Amino acid sequence: MPVPQALFSSAIACWTNKAAFFFYMTIWSVVLIAIPLTIGMIFDAFDFGQAASFIIAPISMAGLTVMHCSFYATWKACFTEDVIAL
Repeated sequence: MPVPQALFSSAIACWTNKAAFFFYMTIWSVVLIAIPLTIGMIFDAFDFGQAASFIIAPISMAGLTVMHCSFYATWKACFTEDVIAL
């Protein structure tokens, strides 16, 4: 498949699944932004701001790893016929 056709097909697949992608984006925004900010604010409130980075960094790295691993499942659900129901 040529590159322009592949990009067009991807855009159409994302558009037809826009509600699911919006929900997906919302959940990952909460996981990767709100949770570290909340932990940072709690640690700052107790004057442990320096220690917050030691907690937030591994949580953020783990969250990013899980997010990148979930891209395959998202691709498979959009572009393949045999979807496994959970």
